[in-house]
Amino acid sequence: MARQQLLHLRLFLLSSPKPVLLNPLPSLTSSSSSRNASSNPISRNRVWTLTTPRRADSTVTSLAEEILSSSTNDLSPDLASVLESDSARSIVHPSINGFPFLELLSLLKRRPLLALQVFDWRRNLRDSTPLIAEEYASAIALAGRAQNLSLAVKLFNESKPTANKPILYNALMTAFMYNGEVNRCISLFHELKKETKYGPDTVSYNILLSLYGYHILVDQMESVLRDMDSSGIPRSVVTYKILMCGYLRSRRWKQMERIFGSFKEPDMSTRLLMLRGYAIAGKLEKMERMYELVKGEVHAQEMSLICAMIRAYSKVRCESSLRKIEELVKLIREEEYFPHLHIVLIMVYAKEGLIDEMERLIFDANKRNIVISSHRVIRTILSVYYKCGDVERLGSFINQAENAGWSLSKDLYRCKMILFSRLGRLTEMCCEVDKMDSYWPVRDRYTLKILYKGFSDAGRMWEMNMVIGLMFKYGFRIPQDAVVG
Repeated sequence: MARQQLLHLRLFLLSSPKPVLLNPLPSLTSSSSSRNASSNPISRNRVWTLTTPRRADSTVTSLAEEILSSSTNDLSPDLASVLESDSARSIVHPSINGFPFLELLSLLKRRPLLALQVFDWRRNLRDSTPLIAEEYASAIALAGRAQNLSLAVKLFNESKPTANKPILYNALMTAFMYNGEVNRCISLFHELKKETKYGPDTVSYNILLSLYGYHILVDQMESVLRDMDSSGIPRSVVTYKILMCGYLRSRRWKQMERIFGSFKEPDMSTRLLMLRGYAIAGKLEKMERMYELVKGEVHAQEMSLICAMIRAYSKVRCESSLRKIEELVKLIREEEYFPHLHIVLIMVYAKEGLIDEMERLIFDANKRNIVISSHRVIRTILSVYYKCGDVERLGSFINQAENAGWSLSKDLYRCKMILFSRLGRLTEMCCEVDKMDSYWPVRDRYTLKILYKGFSDAGRMWEMNMVIGLMFKYGFRIPQDAVVG
């Protein structure tokens, strides 16, 4: 039974997008002492069964490596010679360790077109055992990954007479979900419910829950979950993880925590999921406690969680947060660098008013060809230059932004005009208007008001009157203190 559940889980995960959820749930724990471990979805043994992959046979692994190395592209003629070997023919028969051909398809899934060619060889191979439903299901899922839904449907129809369980429906539902065919996936599920020999199983409902959760369809998620419970279909560990992902996506932190608290001994992937939830929710104390539990795994292969934690700290302005951000940044390897992280760090230093560190990151962003298109980020950077009053450094930043193709706004040039005005450099202030005209030829009242204020503070009555005349010309309301001489 455990082997069959594991096989279903692999097929479900073969090509599905990240699961997501959202729904109030009844208690996940049972007070009945007669409930055994195999029926308890949160039991330790069941968590191990559903989350620990079986080690592939060495013959299958070596054959997969040979196929991948000999086939530089998915249509390589060398593939035929590899498949004619004795080692290839030996894996088409079931063994005491299971179905080695299924293991081979799983190892080749990152190149679905190549894996489908291997399946086609197996299907046309003479003097071999007939294809079983699980092999067809793997091929259907691979066709989904290859975005070949017509092939997936063809294989489904071809294999349907040999199936006596919902695994083929699950594979095709997964293919539809992977390619964004929401309606076809839902329709196929309802077709499965009409089957007289068998109906939906836990995997079937998990796929539908994942689909609705991913699209944040709350009402539909709740309906499917109720239907699952009323039909007597048991929830699995995967079900709860899908629900946790959905609560994460819909920002329902209390429900997510409640599900997490129901696990007697949550596994590593569940803890990592909860860490992400705490980071996005900005619950720093809980995030730090969870981080201490999974630190080794995060450092090894979960760099996206490091970035999520940095974003969480960036929302809190304090010295300790900045220190923790800098410690986390050191953990990120160069090959795993996120461009978005660079922008977050620029924002952090800008909010703290650390102009030297901010400019170092801006220079580095230009070297990495990172383009900033957010006006909010530009305005945050601009506020630093405005507060320090250094017009030369502001001018250098504007030149970098222009050359790098960053999002420009009038605020950049208006700020520069104000700083020039304060320094009495009125000629340079007027030159900024000419630069603005090359981007935004239509004059606006706020720019003219800055000009008026600059000339007014310098006592330049003639220029003041010219600005007032422009305000009249464009239909703007003139300043209350304006005096026409």
